[in-house]
Amino acid sequence: MVNESEGSENTNFALKNKNVENWEKAEFWEIDPMQNNQSLCDIIIYVDWKEQTANVETQMKTNSMNGAVWNGLASEFELPEDTDFVQFPEFYKDEVQPLLQKIGDGFSKEWDGSNWKGRFSDECEELNEIVDTILRENTPKHDMIYYFSLRDSYDVGGISQLKNDLDAEGIDIITANLDDEGVMSLAVETVTYGDGCDYKLINVDAEAELREIQEELREEGEE
Repeated sequence: MVNESEGSENTNFALKNKNVENWEKAEFWEIDPMQNNQSLCDIIIYVDWKEQTANVETQMKTNSMNGAVWNGLASEFELPEDTDFVQFPEFYKDEVQPLLQKIGDGFSKEWDGSNWKGRFSDECEELNEIVDTILRENTPKHDMIYYFSLRDSYDVGGISQLKNDLDAEGIDIITANLDDEGVMSLAVETVTYGDGCDYKLINVDAEAELREIQEELREEGEE
């Protein structure tokens, strides 16, 4: 789930993820396989105080805690799920990185006899709260929404609207030969035209769903 960098700028607490300049709005939207109901993973900034690095990561929603975080050697700062990651790198560099640097300046570690423990100056606790507040309230956001199925993306109009969209492209979903690569390609393009701009499909197999929808409509027609 982590996208680490090989050649980012050598600045303390700079984002170490690869290709930050090419991020999309919903770069870190990822389904959480640990949840019974469909949901996204948490999105966090993982800060390693000893290494002075920061990465944006996805994290499954569990009750466990990273050992480094437990021992104060690292911190996790949660990001809104609607964070606009096109704008985020610049926002992070201007608003967040300088604060992490100040916290890092007050960090030290010591051996307690069994583990290394992180220690911070008195000012750091307040700065941590400021970082949390800035990320919660000021992080640039987008208005995209996500769907876990093609059907859900047609929440307005339902299958009838999907059928109408395909009809407008000359595809009758009931009679179409979806084994034809050209027909299927056009059908998928038609029903996912807003994916990545107005909305994002998460782990969706559009081809499989179109086949299921076709079968259902054919069975309804036979009744």
